[in-house]
Amino acid sequence: MKLVILTEYPKNNDTLLPYSYLLLKHLRLEKDITEITLLTNKHISNRELNFKNEGCKITIKPILNLTYFWDIYKVRNTILQIAPDLVLINYQFLHSAARIKTSIYTVLPILLKTKKIATVSLLHNILEEELNDDSKYSLFNIQKNLNFVFTKLLLFSDLIAVTKQSHLSILEKKYKARNVAVMPYDAFQKIAPPNFNIPDGPRKILAFGKFDPSCNLDVLIESIEFLRARTNQNIEVIIAGEDSKQTPGYLGKVRQQYFHTPQLHFMEHIETQDVSKLFEQCSIVVFSNTIKTNILKEVHLAGSYGKAMVMPYHNIYNSLIKKRKFMAEFYSPKNVESLGNAIHVILAHNKYQKFLGRANYKAAYSLSMYNISEKYMAFFKAILFQNSNKTVTDSILEKYLSKSTQKLNSNSG
Repeated sequence: MKLVILTEYPKNNDTLLPYSYLLLKHLRLEKDITEITLLTNKHISNRELNFKNEGCKITIKPILNLTYFWDIYKVRNTILQIAPDLVLINYQFLHSAARIKTSIYTVLPILLKTKKIATVSLLHNILEEELNDDSKYSLFNIQKNLNFVFTKLLLFSDLIAVTKQSHLSILEKKYKARNVAVMPYDAFQKIAPPNFNIPDGPRKILAFGKFDPSCNLDVLIESIEFLRARTNQNIEVIIAGEDSKQTPGYLGKVRQQYFHTPQLHFMEHIETQDVSKLFEQCSIVVFSNTIKTNILKEVHLAGSYGKAMVMPYHNIYNSLIKKRKFMAEFYSPKNVESLGNAIHVILAHNKYQKFLGRANYKAAYSLSMYNISEKYMAFFKAILFQNSNKTVTDSILEKYLSKSTQKLNSNSG
């Protein structure tokens, strides 16, 4: 099977968890895949991929340019020259600042369909969920209608892969889609079991991701100051990540406001190879954002390193913890004293920190990237079988995908 993967790659500072890299790393080991061509926006070498000398051939073509509408024809022509069996499109870039320009790529599945090339589209979010519902503004209505059209175009894919059950429900109910499968954004790379022993030196508290005012970093920093005032614990705070695109300069303001706070460190640029070290050195991962709902990636990353977690008490967080079998110490949102106490409970009881770490590590690997890549392969084969056998009805493929997705969901939670 010849496979093309179209994606922004590598993710660089966009996320601490490079989905494309890890999916490619596992798919290349599948015995039924003979060659993978990576269509990307940045030139990288096979050496930079840091793969061992095993797996199928990987060819890299840095032809993706998301700033020009007509670039899609260059991409289409390149795919036609490669003549793959299937194209996997990672639509992470649909949620960039240049959304209108990048949305032209939603026509790619139908362009390839006319050439009888199968496509699988991976959606991390639904476009309409990124709008603030305020119908009195005409711009909102225009964008809402455009997003509806863009989503309908994506449904020409042979398969839509989504990472959340709620997205499956939206696509099936609102768009009447019957070619959607849930591929949970769980653990992505099997990491060796961590050392749960408490390291010497200051206890490190980590907050990571993309930051804006809703992240309440002031509450986190002041909770540590509150904790230092009432205990003699040696505590260090690490804030790793960068500003949200919607609020540039936020971290700079926080850094300036708390310039004199001791043992407070900001790390804005995290290389992939440094992620492991960052997590291994910390004692607790704190989630301080009170309105963000899409935290599954961050929770699984922290869990995969066996970290104890502290979260604000909220129905969304609690539901996530219960469903995915993670464990955390909760605190009242935006409450400095409550957050300080939650952190103290863990730092003061080493056995409790180890217990939370082990539970979260186990939860993170309830569904590994290996299992996810196996599911992708099952879907790929079903699509190619469907397309090559005209006597097979669409309903048979739908039943197969539905059965596979149900099995995947039962394994994950």
